[in-house]
Amino acid sequence: MGLDICLTAWEHGEEASLSADDVKACFGPELVVDDDGTWQFDNADIFVSEGTISSLMISRPSKRAFECALKIMALGNVCLIGLGSRWCVLDEAVAEHIPPDIAEDVGILVVKNIEDIEKRLKET
Repeated sequence: MGLDICLTAWEHGEEASLSADDVKACFGPELVVDDDGTWQFDNADIFVSEGTISSLMISRPSKRAFECALKIMALGNVCLIGLGSRWCVLDEAVAEHIPPDIAEDVGILVVKNIEDIEKRLKET
């Protein structure tokens, strides 16, 4: 898909952090970390902060990158966000961790697989 997606972690209405090592493991050995801190995976650029990760952006994600995004979403209370789209979560319980005003403004959708995500991102 030719778009950018963001993944953000939440806990009790506040931004949360994920271990960088756990996130890297979701991409596996094909992940390349450039000298400037940018990550590369399957022709997608991945922008992260150093250390613990509260959010990351995947530019031009491939189907394989979406598979990795699903693994990252399974690490905790993580939302997938496409430009102008509702936020996608793997479980309804994740929505409880998103600030209520944000959840109300953007809308939350539960997804189970890549096909669900692609469908939801195309709907908006």
